[in-house]
Amino acid sequence: MEWERGARALRHWETKDWEAAVAELSELHGEHPEDAGILYNLACAESLAGRREDALGHLRLSVQLDASFAELVADDSDFDPIRDDPELSAIAGQTNTPSPSS
Repeated sequence: MEWERGARALRHWETKDWEAAVAELSELHGEHPEDAGILYNLACAESLAGRREDALGHLRLSVQLDASFAELVADDSDFDPIRDDPELSAIAGQTNTPSPSS
């Protein structure tokens, strides 16, 4: 199954070794460039690793391949490090996100 391709890389979330996760998922992305799930998890790892631009680019590709991933962004804490970026909201289709002071 497609979701299993990237499942092994998720072990890095337990150790918080984001660079290892990025490396492993990048390799998988090279092997399966049209797999939206791998791209989504790669974007998550890049966000956590402080790679804002890479995360946004891969998330954008993931959502272009499978729009259902856009719905996950709002509740996915992996994107908290880049939550303030307007491009994240645009990719997720969240144009009317309330500000924290609301």
